[in-house]
Amino acid sequence: SQHAFMGVGPLLAKFIFGIRYLIYERGSIYSLVLSWPSKYLTLLSLKNADAAVSLTQDMKLAMQKLYNREVIVIPNGVDFEKHVGLTKASARNELDIPYGKRVLLYVGRLHPIKGLSYLIKAMHILVKGIVDDPILIMVGDGPDRKILEQLTSNLGLNQNVKFIGQVANEKVPAYMAAADVFVLPSLSEGLPGVILEAMA
Repeated sequence: SQHAFMGVGPLLAKFIFGIRYLIYERGSIYSLVLSWPSKYLTLLSLKNADAAVSLTQDMKLAMQKLYNREVIVIPNGVDFEKHVGLTKASARNELDIPYGKRVLLYVGRLHPIKGLSYLIKAMHILVKGIVDDPILIMVGDGPDRKILEQLTSNLGLNQNVKFIGQVANEKVPAYMAAADVFVLPSLSEGLPGVILEAMA
Protein backbone atom coordinates (compact mmCIF):
# COMPACT_ATOMS: atom_id res chain seq x y z
CA SER A 1 0.00 0.00 0.00
CA GLN A 2 1.05 3.62 -0.47
CA HIS A 3 0.89 3.99 3.33
CA ALA A 4 3.80 1.58 3.82
CA PHE A 5 6.12 3.02 1.19
CA MET A 6 5.83 6.57 2.54
CA GLY A 7 8.12 5.57 5.43
CA VAL A 8 10.93 4.29 3.20
CA GLY A 9 12.38 7.74 2.39
CA PRO A 10 12.75 8.85 6.02
CA LEU A 11 14.11 5.41 6.95
CA LEU A 12 16.83 5.62 4.27
CA ALA A 13 17.61 9.24 5.24
CA LYS A 14 18.16 8.12 8.83
CA PHE A 15 20.46 5.23 7.90
CA ILE A 16 22.46 7.18 5.29
CA PHE A 17 22.55 10.72 6.72
CA GLY A 18 21.52 10.28 10.37
CA ILE A 19 18.42 12.45 9.89
CA ARG A 20 15.82 11.94 12.61
CA TYR A 21 12.19 11.37 11.70
CA LEU A 22 8.75 11.04 13.26
CA ILE A 23 5.86 8.81 12.18
CA TYR A 24 2.38 10.29 12.40
CA GLU A 25 -0.53 7.92 11.71
CA ARG A 26 -3.80 9.75 11.13
CA GLY A 27 -5.71 7.41 8.86
CA SER A 28 -7.92 4.47 9.62
CA ILE A 29 -6.69 1.62 11.81
CA TYR A 30 -7.36 -0.58 8.78
CA SER A 31 -4.45 1.08 6.99
CA LEU A 32 -2.19 -0.89 9.35
CA VAL A 33 -3.67 -4.23 8.27
CA LEU A 34 -1.07 -4.85 5.59
CA SER A 35 0.39 -7.73 3.62
CA TRP A 36 4.07 -8.38 3.16
CA PRO A 37 6.27 -6.57 2.07
CA SER A 38 4.16 -3.54 3.04
CA LYS A 39 3.83 -4.78 6.61
CA TYR A 40 7.60 -5.30 6.88
CA LEU A 41 8.37 -1.80 5.55
CA THR A 42 5.86 -0.23 7.93
CA LEU A 43 7.34 -2.24 10.82
CA LEU A 44 10.88 -1.05 9.95
CA SER A 45 9.74 2.57 9.66
CA LEU A 46 7.85 2.41 12.96
CA LYS A 47 10.68 0.63 14.79
CA ASN A 48 13.37 3.13 13.69
CA ALA A 49 11.37 6.35 14.05
CA ASP A 50 12.58 8.75 16.73
CA ALA A 51 8.98 9.34 17.78
CA ALA A 52 5.56 7.90 16.90
CA VAL A 53 2.30 9.84 17.04
CA SER A 54 -1.24 8.67 16.41
CA LEU A 55 -4.52 10.50 15.97
CA THR A 56 -6.62 8.18 18.15
CA GLN A 57 -6.23 5.66 20.96
CA ASP A 58 -7.40 2.86 18.63
CA MET A 59 -4.71 3.82 16.12
CA LYS A 60 -2.12 3.82 18.92
CA LEU A 61 -3.09 0.26 19.85
CA ALA A 62 -2.95 -0.83 16.20
CA MET A 63 0.54 0.68 15.87
CA GLN A 64 1.68 -0.99 19.08
CA LYS A 65 0.31 -4.31 17.89
CA LEU A 66 2.51 -3.97 14.83
CA TYR A 67 5.52 -2.89 16.92
CA ASN A 68 5.41 -2.40 20.70
CA ARG A 69 6.80 1.07 21.33
CA GLU A 70 5.77 4.36 22.89
CA VAL A 71 3.13 6.14 20.81
CA ILE A 72 1.82 9.60 21.70
CA VAL A 73 -1.85 10.34 20.96
CA ILE A 74 -2.54 13.85 19.62
CA PRO A 75 -6.20 14.17 18.57
CA ASN A 76 -7.48 16.74 16.10
CA GLY A 77 -8.70 20.02 17.48
CA VAL A 78 -11.22 22.63 16.37
CA ASP A 79 -11.22 26.43 16.51
CA PHE A 80 -14.40 27.30 18.42
CA GLU A 81 -14.00 31.00 17.61
CA LYS A 82 -15.04 30.30 14.00
CA HIS A 83 -18.43 29.12 15.25
CA VAL A 84 -19.22 31.90 17.72
CA GLY A 85 -22.25 34.06 16.97
CA LEU A 86 -23.70 31.86 14.23
CA THR A 87 -27.40 31.04 14.37
CA LYS A 88 -29.47 28.83 12.10
CA ALA A 89 -31.52 31.83 10.94
CA SER A 90 -28.53 34.06 10.13
CA ALA A 91 -26.66 31.21 8.42
CA ARG A 92 -29.65 30.28 6.26
CA ASN A 93 -30.17 33.92 5.30
CA GLU A 94 -26.50 34.24 4.35
CA LEU A 95 -26.55 31.03 2.27
CA ASP A 96 -30.07 31.50 0.83
CA ILE A 97 -31.40 28.27 2.38
CA PRO A 98 -35.17 28.29 3.12
CA TYR A 99 -35.82 28.29 6.87
CA GLY A 100 -38.76 25.88 6.75
CA LYS A 101 -36.79 23.02 5.16
CA ARG A 102 -35.20 20.09 6.99
CA VAL A 103 -31.53 20.33 6.00
CA LEU A 104 -28.96 17.54 6.05
CA LEU A 105 -25.34 18.46 5.39
CA TYR A 106 -22.25 16.66 4.15
CA VAL A 107 -18.87 18.44 4.00
CA GLY A 108 -15.83 16.73 2.49
CA ARG A 109 -14.36 15.13 -0.60
CA LEU A 110 -16.69 13.41 -3.05
CA HIS A 111 -14.74 10.16 -2.98
CA PRO A 112 -15.82 6.47 -2.92
CA ILE A 113 -14.46 5.90 0.64
CA LYS A 114 -16.93 8.51 1.92
CA GLY A 115 -19.96 6.26 1.22
CA LEU A 116 -21.93 9.05 -0.43
CA SER A 117 -23.89 6.81 -2.79
CA TYR A 118 -25.47 5.26 0.32
CA LEU A 119 -26.34 8.72 1.61
CA ILE A 120 -28.07 9.67 -1.64
CA LYS A 121 -29.97 6.36 -1.66
CA ALA A 122 -31.02 7.08 1.94
CA MET A 123 -32.29 10.49 0.79
CA HIS A 124 -34.51 8.68 -1.70
CA ILE A 125 -36.14 6.87 1.26
CA LEU A 126 -36.51 10.11 3.25
CA VAL A 127 -38.12 11.91 0.34
CA LYS A 128 -40.70 9.13 -0.02
CA GLY A 129 -42.39 10.37 3.15
CA ILE A 130 -40.28 9.81 6.27
CA VAL A 131 -39.18 13.47 6.37
CA ASP A 132 -41.21 16.34 4.97
CA ASP A 133 -39.36 17.94 2.00
CA PRO A 134 -35.73 17.36 3.09
CA ILE A 135 -32.67 18.88 1.42
CA LEU A 136 -29.20 17.33 1.40
CA ILE A 137 -26.46 19.92 0.87
CA MET A 138 -23.17 18.43 -0.36
CA VAL A 139 -20.23 20.79 0.19
CA GLY A 140 -17.00 19.69 -1.48
CA ASP A 141 -15.71 18.24 -4.70
CA GLY A 142 -13.89 15.17 -5.89
CA PRO A 143 -13.65 12.30 -8.36
CA ASP A 144 -17.15 10.94 -7.60
CA ARG A 145 -19.06 14.14 -8.30
CA LYS A 146 -20.36 13.21 -11.77
CA ILE A 147 -21.34 9.69 -10.60
CA LEU A 148 -23.18 11.11 -7.58
CA GLU A 149 -24.92 13.77 -9.68
CA GLN A 150 -26.05 11.04 -12.10
CA LEU A 151 -27.34 8.89 -9.21
CA THR A 152 -29.19 11.92 -7.85
CA SER A 153 -30.79 12.50 -11.23
CA ASN A 154 -31.66 8.81 -11.71
CA LEU A 155 -33.46 8.77 -8.35
CA GLY A 156 -35.37 11.98 -9.16
CA LEU A 157 -33.69 13.90 -6.33
CA ASN A 158 -32.48 17.01 -8.17
CA GLN A 159 -34.75 19.20 -6.00
CA ASN A 160 -33.57 17.53 -2.79
CA VAL A 161 -29.81 17.09 -3.24
CA LYS A 162 -27.71 20.20 -3.86
CA PHE A 163 -24.06 19.98 -4.93
CA ILE A 164 -22.37 23.18 -3.77
CA GLY A 165 -18.82 22.30 -4.75
CA GLN A 166 -15.68 23.56 -3.04
CA VAL A 167 -16.14 26.53 -0.68
CA ALA A 168 -13.66 28.63 1.28
CA ASN A 169 -12.89 27.21 4.75
CA GLU A 170 -14.30 30.31 6.41
CA LYS A 171 -17.75 29.58 4.89
CA VAL A 172 -17.98 26.03 6.30
CA PRO A 173 -19.15 27.12 9.81
CA ALA A 174 -22.14 28.89 8.23
CA TYR A 175 -23.16 25.67 6.45
CA MET A 176 -22.75 23.80 9.74
CA ALA A 177 -24.96 26.29 11.58
CA ALA A 178 -27.59 26.22 8.82
CA ALA A 179 -28.03 22.44 8.95
CA ASP A 180 -30.35 20.39 11.13
CA VAL A 181 -28.25 17.24 10.80
CA PHE A 182 -24.63 16.68 9.81
CA VAL A 183 -23.95 13.35 8.06
CA LEU A 184 -20.62 11.62 7.44
CA PRO A 185 -21.32 8.17 5.94
CA SER A 186 -17.65 7.20 5.49
CA LEU A 187 -16.70 3.57 5.11
CA SER A 188 -13.43 4.27 6.95
CA GLU A 189 -12.16 7.29 8.92
CA GLY A 190 -9.70 8.25 11.63
CA LEU A 191 -10.87 11.28 13.65
CA PRO A 192 -12.06 13.70 10.96
CA GLY A 193 -11.88 17.39 11.76
CA VAL A 194 -15.23 17.92 10.04
CA ILE A 195 -16.98 15.92 12.81
CA LEU A 196 -15.40 18.17 15.44
CA GLU A 197 -16.49 21.25 13.48
CA ALA A 198 -20.04 19.91 13.26
CA MET A 199 -20.08 19.28 17.02
CA ALA A 200 -18.75 22.81 17.64
